[in-house]
Amino acid sequence: MTIDDLNPAALPDLQHYEVTEEEFLDAVTPAGIAQLGLAATYPTDIPHPPCQGIAAAAYAAGDHGVAALSAVAPAEEELVIFDRSVPLLAAKRSRRTFEEWFGP
Repeated sequence: MTIDDLNPAALPDLQHYEVTEEEFLDAVTPAGIAQLGLAATYPTDIPHPPCQGIAAAAYAAGDHGVAALSAVAPAEEELVIFDRSVPLLAAKRSRRTFEEWFGP
């Protein structure tokens, strides 16, 4: 199955948010990665369960989210904001349909 097989109404939208500056769990810096007990090779070759466990513990501890390295593009960073913190920290600025941002 490819993205071309999906129902057009189910394709993802690209949403842009403005995020308030806040402290997030650090899975970006070498010190933060080591403190979380992740291998120095993170995010490469790290299975999902340990990362999911770290996120679950952060959620249970009341953290706002996790700043992490991208498993798809390790030189890039991603920000996960937990559902309860989105209304406090993020304001949607724009929304583009899949067709608008992915193009034909």
